[in-house]
Amino acid sequence: MKDRCSESAKGTWRGRNYADRGITVCEEWKDFQTFAKWAIGNGYQDNLTIGRIDPNGNYEPSNCRWATTKEQANNKRTSRFVEYQGERYTVSELAGVIGISKRTLITRLNNGWSIEDAVNKPVRTRMKGADNE
Repeated sequence: MKDRCSESAKGTWRGRNYADRGITVCEEWKDFQTFAKWAIGNGYQDNLTIGRIDPNGNYEPSNCRWATTKEQANNKRTSRFVEYQGERYTVSELAGVIGISKRTLITRLNNGWSIEDAVNKPVRTRMKGADNE
């Protein structure tokens, strides 16, 4: 966290998504004991990593949490969000909830389907070697 947000990271591969974008670590967390106290008090576990709630925000107590790898993957700047039945999902999350492939859902949405049609229309299966006329 500190390394990729440091001045020395600017212009390098490790700083590309952090220091170069102006992402910083708050002053209080530059002291390890202060950070460790926050970490323990906010759910630190060995199987979790620190993640920013707002991926465009800084590393600071109000914008960080301990998250699983899957949670981290669904909280990227590049994540595509959709609303379905009053809930906000990433396309990947929604595909998992409704039981279709992420690729199918993305293709449908990219082709202009409404979220309702993209979610509710049955997925056609193709038989290998069959004539698709």
